[in-house]
Amino acid sequence: MTERSELGLSVLDSRFRIVSDDERMIELVRELWEPFVDDDAGGEARVLTVAKQDAGWRVDAEPNPPIVASDPWVVASTLRNAVSGAAVAAAAPMVPIHGAAVQRDGVFLVLSGPARAGKTTLLLELLDRDWLLVTDDLVPLDLDTLVARPFPKPLSVREPARWRRFSGAWEVPAWLPDPVVVGLLPATAMPHSEAIQYR
Repeated sequence: MTERSELGLSVLDSRFRIVSDDERMIELVRELWEPFVDDDAGGEARVLTVAKQDAGWRVDAEPNPPIVASDPWVVASTLRNAVSGAAVAAAAPMVPIHGAAVQRDGVFLVLSGPARAGKTTLLLELLDRDWLLVTDDLVPLDLDTLVARPFPKPLSVREPARWRRFSGAWEVPAWLPDPVVVGLLPATAMPHSEAIQYR
């Protein structure tokens, strides 16, 4: 029997358990999702599994269909999307704004737009200009307080050259290849707002 490792996450008041027979995947998720790691996340936790296969990994994240990928970045991105989507769907009362958010000198800026409009690209350029990261891709707005909740999930970077430029802020595990389609960066490796220390 293959030994399985697991990791608990608490994301927007939802609990998840990532289970895998590949310890490297568990450690990658731990690094990417560091602000949300909760080893006590059990009980009613939603379980997502990553199984090593000859040609890569199989990800089971119901109700999504399983995916098989040979690129570990695609696996990590699939987990990112499954966890984020489920957490947002279960969070209430909250409005998810499709956008990124940065702050500097008391100014909070939301970069909103459709998919592939360049929100993350602009966000990374602002980080280079002394802005601080609050969140990427999704800004959870609390309906009771009208305050944006911190949501420092991993940043998804589609351009390999841009990913390489910003990956220096993170000690990328040596076993990972350079991204071809998408690469992820831990939000905590970027210059970030203190509010990003989500617990």
